[in-house]
This record gives sequence, structure tokens and C-alpha cells, in this order.
Amino acid sequence: MGVVLIRNLLTDKVFLTARVDLKGTINRQRFQLSNGIHPILQLQADWDEVGENNFAFEIVAQLTSSGDQKNDLADL
Repeated sequence: MGVVLIRNLLTDKVFLTARVDLKGTINRQRFQLSNGIHPILQLQADWDEVGENNFAFEIVAQLTSSGDQKNDLADL
């Protein structure tokens, strides 16, 4: 559980998302972007314009769960 950052390496724009399954989140984000179906249209447009090699996926925060995952993520 934690925060995933997607960074456009050319413009330094970032997209942050807080989720429970970090590896699954990265896989889902990459899949959606690669297939042109990402719900964040500006992120998708940037991906389409500059290509996958100009993006980095990073886990920027990782938390240990207290058992209440919704509140843990809300505290971020």
C-alpha cells in the first residue's frame, strides 16, 4: 500500500495515485496507457506524443497497513 508516481521525463509532469496493490497499479497504468485507454486524457495524450520510453513509474511511499486500508490511504 502506498503512492505510485508516473513521471514524464521530458516535461517533468507527474501523476500520483494512492493504492493498496502497488505492483498491480503500475501494471494497470502501463497497460491502459499502452493500449490507449487510460482515463486521464492528458496523461494518455502525453504518452501517445512522447512514447513509453520517456516515462518513469516509481513507488514514492510505501506503508504498512494498520488493518483499515481506506483510512491508511486517506492519511496520505
